[in-house]
Amino acid sequence: MNEEQQIVKDALEYVKAAAGTGVDKTKLLSAVRNLDGTPLSPEQRDYLFGLLEARGWITYHLDPLWHAKRWTLTDRGMLALEAM
Repeated sequence: MNEEQQIVKDALEYVKAAAGTGVDKTKLLSAVRNLDGTPLSPEQRDYLFGLLEARGWITYHLDPLWHAKRWTLTDRGMLALEAM
């Protein structure tokens, strides 16, 4: 598994851990790190989030109290994570 695949896997695992509550996009992207422990660059963050969303691995719902987007894992995302 290369570094990019590991970063995607880590992101999916974070979203899975949030379960039905979901995770805030900013907090998700702040939690994911490169293999050497450094934070992702803004370009890496944009690429990662775009990839997860474009492939249908994550979706959002609006938090009823704060009306903020909370991202959760889709069935496709769970299958992708299990395949990794």
